[in-house]
Amino acid sequence: MIMERMKTLRKSIWIDAPREKVWKVLFDERFTRIWYSVFSRGSHPESDWMLGSKALFTDGSQTGLVGRIVEKRTHELLSIEYEGIVMRGREDYESDHAHDVQGAQEVYRLKGNGPRTQLLVECDMGAEFCDTMARAWERALLKIRELSTRL
Repeated sequence: MIMERMKTLRKSIWIDAPREKVWKVLFDERFTRIWYSVFSRGSHPESDWMLGSKALFTDGSQTGLVGRIVEKRTHELLSIEYEGIVMRGREDYESDHAHDVQGAQEVYRLKGNGPRTQLLVECDMGAEFCDTMARAWERALLKIRELSTRL
């Protein structure tokens, strides 16, 4: 997808929990499998979330995206840049579809001090996916808030 056909989806939510708890829900495997499931059955990330590390985002059909952590400030910001896709469990960086996602980013920002945190999420995607993904992100943010406030 040529970058001109990309749109950036922006969503945010206030959470009655400190940034450290929200960060844990966003990136700890105990929680990611729960909130990622709102996107599709079996959705989950695989990463150590360290700067420069690979991040795989797949679902129950073993399809998804391959990214790299390009910026990280713990409890504040994590940015992923997509490099390719996953099809039937295999990473692909060369097909037209893989080239379509290359350069797209997903960014998580946490703002606030003390007991309240604002989570802001930005995701680049094809314009044709924006409506569906906007609804999915609304459900995901509610799940992240629920998990963070119970932590």
